[in-house]
Amino acid sequence: MKGLKQSFKKLGRSKSIASVGSGGQGWDGQEKEALIDRSIKRVAYLESFPKVIDYMGYELPGDVINPKVLDNIQDLDVRESDIFIVSYPQSGASAVEELVLKLVDKMLEKQPQGRRQRSASVSRLEAAHPYGHLRWLNALKSPRILASNLPLALMPDSVKTPVCKIIYVLRNPKDQSVSYYYQHRVKGILSSFDDFISLYMCGHLLYGDYFSHS
Repeated sequence: MKGLKQSFKKLGRSKSIASVGSGGQGWDGQEKEALIDRSIKRVAYLESFPKVIDYMGYELPGDVINPKVLDNIQDLDVRESDIFIVSYPQSGASAVEELVLKLVDKMLEKQPQGRRQRSASVSRLEAAHPYGHLRWLNALKSPRILASNLPLALMPDSVKTPVCKIIYVLRNPKDQSVSYYYQHRVKGILSSFDDFISLYMCGHLLYGDYFSHS
């Protein structure tokens, strides 16, 4: 824990490097060296993934997300009964999804005999095969529970002026960043924790900046 706190303090100071000067003017040698070092780490980080896509300035896992899906979901027919559960990765959304599922199931159980046709389920908004995904989403019966890790900028426009319910899951970044780091380790994306947090503090990980995700 002591090492974690030291990493946050040290890297919190280095985050201001990008705002020093204009076009590099006024930067001293140490600041330039730190910026170059972080750029090298970012390239190495992105190259360690099987596939990365750049969509509207956001790097996303290309083995999970297809750009055509992101294009198509902009035409999603959002309903008043929809429940969106949105979070940055490793923010604890799975527990919230389970809670919402139980609540919706209880609601469905109260329907008159013969009207209840299914149990509630969570559908992923963006992680799917591109062909037929939008048609499948629009065909789901209400109430739909739609989960997503997309930043607000990439969500369907109809969600940004919502008539639906949106649950945004937040987690203490000191906890979330450690969990996200170990998720990377499990997937074989190896780096030191200091290098990982350096990129995290600058918003250079997949899914963008944690602090401006919403």
